[in-house]
Amino acid sequence: MWQSLADFLVQGVVLGGLYALIAVGISLIFGVLDVINVAHGEFFAVGGYLVFMAVVLLHFGPALGIAAAAVGAFLLGLAVYPLLLAPLRRRVGRRPSGPLYLVLTLGLSTFMQNSLLALAGGEYLQVPPHVRGILDLPFTSVSYQRLFVLATAAALLAGLFAFLKLHRYGLAVRAVAQDPDAAQSVGIVLGRVFALTLALGVGLAGASGALMAPLFNVYPAVGDPRRHGQSGRSARGRPRPRDRGGAGGDGDPLPVAEPDRLRRDDRGAPRAAPGDPRPRGGPLRP
Repeated sequence: MWQSLADFLVQGVVLGGLYALIAVGISLIFGVLDVINVAHGEFFAVGGYLVFMAVVLLHFGPALGIAAAAVGAFLLGLAVYPLLLAPLRRRVGRRPSGPLYLVLTLGLSTFMQNSLLALAGGEYLQVPPHVRGILDLPFTSVSYQRLFVLATAAALLAGLFAFLKLHRYGLAVRAVAQDPDAAQSVGIVLGRVFALTLALGVGLAGASGALMAPLFNVYPAVGDPRRHGQSGRSARGRPRPRDRGGAGGDGDPLPVAEPDRLRRDDRGAPRAAPGDPRPRGGPLRP
């Protein structure tokens, strides 16, 4: 029991750092632009696809693949404001526009998800672990991949906070978040700050998708919480593969509490509970 509790605590800390990275991007966009970015999960999926292309197809190193995913999502986000949000902002003027932006980003979410489905297909793609191996501790074992995710997420958050506090553009972002009119009166160009903020937020989402790609399968709806748990099939109707590995493996599933009959052993293999007729290592059913 204590080992299972330690496993869930480790998974919670790692995923908590990743969720913080995603949440900071969403809150940054909302705090500066006053826009709820419903398409944030699709940029997470874009990061997963970009790291798959870089690492699996182009055989780049993991660090370069993660950087390419973050930069690619950043550049994609940099184009969203002038192409979509700025024209709508000019049309609505100072009228309440929150619901309009919500509908706009919802449409962007649907467009991006279907674009990924059309370009990459509905197959579940696998990315090899960025860092292999397992760290054995007295009370549990942790994959180096999870530690790498946690350390990289902490480094990205520290870099973002340093940028916002020390760089002139970071100070401009904070000024616009506090008072856009006063910031504009001292010469800050709001459009540039809005575009930079949106790019930073979705760039963090892309980096998160690249970090988590080895732990989950990459598919068009991986960043859409509305699709999780709806069925065990892929976008094309094929059976969905299980997430790879266990608490100590190189690829790990979400830390969802499992019933007793679906407990796993120390290495992540399914273990039947007493009285369960299924053989050891049998397939898991949702």
